[in-house]
Amino acid sequence: REVIAMLRRRNEQGQTIVLVTHDANVASAADRVVRMRDGLVIGESRLEERAPSSHFLRTLVELEGSSC
Repeated sequence: REVIAMLRRRNEQGQTIVLVTHDANVASAADRVVRMRDGLVIGESRLEERAPSSHFLRTLVELEGSSC
């Protein structure tokens, strides 16, 4: 939580942050999520409001299922 909070503060100050993760809880802290599979971009989401990470995970699973 502390690291994510620090990254968010830096981002709010204008710093671009690129973070690679498989953790939906971490990804849910982002404003934008780019999904990749086998080195290819398969989708993108802009997270306008801070939804609970369980909502983000459910959405991610639905999107992953539709791209298989």
